Amino acid sequence: MLKKSFKKSYIHKDIEPQEVLLDKLAFKKEVEMGQFEVPVSNPIIKSFWIIFACLFLFLFARVFQYQIIEGKTYSDRSERNQYIKKIINSGRGIIYDRNNKQLVYNTISFDLFCSKQDFNDDLLNIIARDLHQDQTKIKEDLKNKDNDIIVIKGIPQESLALAYSKIDNYKGCRIEKNIIREYLPGEHLSHIIGYIKENEGMGVEFAYNDYLKSDPGIIQKERDAKGQILNENISSLPEPGNNIILTIDNGLQEKISRMLNAYVNQSGAISASGIAMDPRNGDILALVSIPGFDNNIFSKGVSSDDWKKIQEDKRHPFFNRPIAGLYPAASTIKPFIALAALEYGIITPNSVLDCPTKICLPNPYSGTEECFPDWRPHGSADLNKAISESVNPYFYKITGGYKEFKGMGIQKAVDYLSQFGLGKKTGIDIPGEVEGVLPDPEWKKNNLGEKWSLGDTYNFAIGHGFVQVTPLQIANGISAIANNGTLYKPQIVKKVIDQEGNTIKEFPPQKIKENFIKSEALKSVQSAMRQTAASPNATAHMLNSLPVMVAAKTGTAQAAKEGYYHLWNVTYGPFEDPEIVLVLLVENVRGTNYLVLPSTYEILRWYFSDRKDLPDNQATTSVPTIDQEMDSQIIN
Repeated sequence: MLKKSFKKSYIHKDIEPQEVLLDKLAFKKEVEMGQFEVPVSNPIIKSFWIIFACLFLFLFARVFQYQIIEGKTYSDRSERNQYIKKIINSGRGIIYDRNNKQLVYNTISFDLFCSKQDFNDDLLNIIARDLHQDQTKIKEDLKNKDNDIIVIKGIPQESLALAYSKIDNYKGCRIEKNIIREYLPGEHLSHIIGYIKENEGMGVEFAYNDYLKSDPGIIQKERDAKGQILNENISSLPEPGNNIILTIDNGLQEKISRMLNAYVNQSGAISASGIAMDPRNGDILALVSIPGFDNNIFSKGVSSDDWKKIQEDKRHPFFNRPIAGLYPAASTIKPFIALAALEYGIITPNSVLDCPTKICLPNPYSGTEECFPDWRPHGSADLNKAISESVNPYFYKITGGYKEFKGMGIQKAVDYLSQFGLGKKTGIDIPGEVEGVLPDPEWKKNNLGEKWSLGDTYNFAIGHGFVQVTPLQIANGISAIANNGTLYKPQIVKKVIDQEGNTIKEFPPQKIKENFIKSEALKSVQSAMRQTAASPNATAHMLNSLPVMVAAKTGTAQAAKEGYYHLWNVTYGPFEDPEIVLVLLVENVRGTNYLVLPSTYEILRWYFSDRKDLPDNQATTSVPTIDQEMDSQIIN
């Protein structure tokens, strides 16, 4: 009918009279029957075609979007639904000490993964009940997690069988085998081994991650529309990380850690540092920071509350004190000052200076008199006595001068001491090292806006005032004295090897400088440091009963709190052919009745004799005491 009307409207021809009559009759009949044709108007036709065109364009646009613009996205999604990629973890490289003792292990862990969209309170209750887990901790682990989340990391062994038997009841969950890091128990290696957590960390784990990290393998699984696995193929094989051999002697590391912990507990001190170096090559034999932490918290999981508690600990267990702690050098600076004075011709080894109990100067700021005392009366002193008995006025004079005696001056002292690396980073191969301060007039002007005074020079001469050094800097500088004048870069990693034991990379000793100390001056200071242990009136005479001859220097620095001290002891031996430099520092000790010297004695006695006869775990951890007379002497 539409076609007929369309033709009548648009086809022109001659109309016969009978056609008009017939149309009239047909129209009358259609009216009577209620059916009749009318022509379709032009607006309706146009609307139809517009709607048709819009639908076509919409469909075309959607097809274009899905096939062209987002084609790869949907293709990838489809492929993901069809293929599953499973990571095959291989372990990180193993870390060994210098004697090939394994310090780190890779162990198997079973983790429970659950899809976040399927996870609800009912499932939480079931998992917590079956696997004896804390619901609060699980909820905490869910925070700020996307996609698949670890609900339980490291399913307990006693719960593993039950977890496997009920895994079908845990909608959206799966159990996967994983390899985790496991460290030796205790905290004695914590700052050396360190940790790595995403893009942050410390110690060897972080510094040598490029060598230690593994390349995981991939298994590709194909599944049908119902999720059933059709086949699986290994796309790539896992590559384990390389192993690392340290310069660290674990037995010595553990011994120092036990002794310092015992010392801290008995004295009420807050913290301590211990460093042992091989002066022949710069190898770090031990590096101890008290307090430490348990490295295993990073591999086995640590809650945000526990992490916050550790970070807020006022003792700062993550702080690596031997390389990042800054302290007044105290009297450990005196061997370096003596070498400088000999170098510049201020004294000779036989020079004898009058050493009053105190030297007083006018204070440039207040106009009042400021006095610089000795810690006890000494009378006159030569170099041997000045170092072995730690005579303060001797060093005041040779550095700053007094009356008719002309000292070397602060700038010459700073320039010379800087050659030993004091106030500078040593370049040790773990992160976190700081520089320190060897102050001079320019430093004081720039940092305090004040002029340098002679009193500042006096304080510098005995390692006080603005002097700030790390225990590592002292150990490295003393090593240069012990080895006859070679300054090495301290090193913790000896070499990197592959799984077959083949050397990937070796780290030979690196000399920073050598032959920068005059031989005569060096022998004089070495002899004076030997007398520090050998002379009956010396500050470290207790060490003279060790199985080998040693050289030493003690130091006492006033801490920030009145009546509290930082106690130093520096020792190397055997004297004729040194193989170890030992530096101990205990912080914030009340008074001087608890001394670091006995700990030094016990460590070195064990190192040079007892070690051969006793297992490491049977060595004593008690701190020996010394008699009252010696106790009253050793405060410098």
